This record gives sequence, structure tokens and C-alpha cells, in this order.
Amino acid sequence: MDEKSTKSGAAPITTEIESQYGEFLWVVNKLVLDPETRDKIGDKIAGMINASCGFAVNLVGDEIVAALAAALKTEGVAFFPAPLTPHERDEVRVYFESSNDRVQNNSVLNYSAAAVMKAPHLWRLTTDPTLLEAIQVYLGAPPTLVDVSAWWAMPQTAQAWGAQIYHRDVNDFRSCKLFYYLTDCGPDDGPHVFVKRSHDPAHVMSRLVAAGMDPAQRHGLFAGSGRHLAPHIETVFGPDVTEITGQAGTCFVENTYGFHRAKVPTRQPRLLVQALYSLIDYPHRTKIFEAHRLAAMPAAIAQSPLARYAMRMMVR
Repeated sequence: MDEKSTKSGAAPITTEIESQYGEFLWVVNKLVLDPETRDKIGDKIAGMINASCGFAVNLVGDEIVAALAAALKTEGVAFFPAPLTPHERDEVRVYFESSNDRVQNNSVLNYSAAAVMKAPHLWRLTTDPTLLEAIQVYLGAPPTLVDVSAWWAMPQTAQAWGAQIYHRDVNDFRSCKLFYYLTDCGPDDGPHVFVKRSHDPAHVMSRLVAAGMDPAQRHGLFAGSGRHLAPHIETVFGPDVTEITGQAGTCFVENTYGFHRAKVPTRQPRLLVQALYSLIDYPHRTKIFEAHRLAAMPAAIAQSPLARYAMRMMVR
């Protein structure tokens, strides 16, 4: 990290809801399939966070923040102007290109938590004020950054596997992910694919009716990860299926409870950074970072109560 830092001898802040109910809520999160019920539980958790986080929570935001949060809520995806300059973006790319601290899993090269935590400019990217404020409005409470990762998707001719198959993420009752392309990403370079509005039960119902399918199948479309329905997603959602291509520096935030996948690259490899924001940190979620947490809070982040809260599990 190249940012100036502020020493913080305190352990990561664990909220009361996390320490008392974290494991229980993680189990419930995986068991509750009905999207309306999930949203009601999310409301309750958000209210508890807002009452105990220790700072004023703005759930409106300025015009830009409100528009980004509205796009997330309706479409399920919002595009952000990345806070990094082209030079800084390239420094992040070069850092990962020069690191061998990665593990190959099929056609994907995943960087270790240790390597990711040391990447330059990473925390300014993931705690950008406009980004955090929009996510706060969207979640209904201050977000917690619970995962940051980076990987290469390598060209392949084999069948799609893992995250290359349409699925939903069930990370929390409410969560979203930041995606930041570090390489140019065209249609043949493994772009991220998102099914707009597939997080919205009413829209899912309308698509089922339009496709002449039994509306009772809505339950199946919200059952767990939904991978078992992957072959039918493009038939049901048709025009909602969106390939997100763009130059290096393309930055977007997505409600990954909506169907999504990584397209298999066939031309050149794709490198990206991903960050997960949720309402709470479940006890086991950030364990992978325990040995690699920052010794100090970057000084610029320390000035913002919202950024400090979001970063609390990433600092010793």
C-alpha cells in the first residue's frame, strides 16, 4: 500500500448483531428462499445497524448517489466512474502481473488474500465516497466490506464451469459486489454477464408469463443458487441478459442476487478486482484475511466514519 496510514491498535469492530447472531443469521440466510421474506429480514437488520453504528446514516444521498442507488435497486447494476486514474489503474494491473502468489483452479488464476491486501490503490477504489454512499442507500445501512479478490480468467475451449454458469449469490439478506476491469474486455475476453432485474420477484413473474411458463416456477428461480436452471435463463429473460464489455477501468456494482455469470474467454485473458459488501460480517466470512489484515487504517479512509465502518474487518 502506498497511502499514508493511521495507526489503530484496536481489534476489528464486531457489532452486537454479528457477535450474538452472526452464525444463526448465516444459516437462516441460506434457508430462507422467498425474496420478499429475505427483504423483510434485511430491513430489520439494517434498522439495527443504523441504531448502533455510532454515526448519522444518510439514506438519501445527493443526486448522483440517489441515481446510482436507484439503478442498483431497479436494474440490479450501476456503472460508476472509477476513482483511480489510468496511471493508478495500470499500477494495480502491473502489481498483479508481477505477482506469482496465485493458485490455478481450472482456467482461473486466483490471487491469495496476502497478495490482494498489498495491492496498491485498492482501498481507495473500494472505499470511494460516492461508491460507499450509494451502496449505503441501496442496502439501507452502512455496508461492511467482507471480501476482496482478484483473478485472471484464462482463454479456454472447454465447457463452462463454476462461476461461468448462471447462478445467484446468497451472501447475505442484502449485498452487492464491485467489479473493476484491469484489462480491456471485449465480447471474446470473458465479460461479466448480468441478467437485469432478475433479482426482482415481480419482474421474474412477468418474464415467466411472457415465456408462456407456469408462474408457479417462480419459486424454483429463487431456490438457492439457481444453477440447476442455468440452461433456461436466456430463454426466460432474453433481452435482460447483458454482457458488460469495456476498456480497462470499467467499474460497476451489481446485486449478485440477480442471475449472473462470467463468459468464457476465448481470445485473451481477463483480469479484474472484485469486492463484496454486505450488511454484516458473518463470523467465518473474513477469516481468510485474519493473518493479512492491515496494521493501520489508511489516513484518507480514517477521516470518514462510513469508510472506517466499511473497512473495520480489514484492519487489525
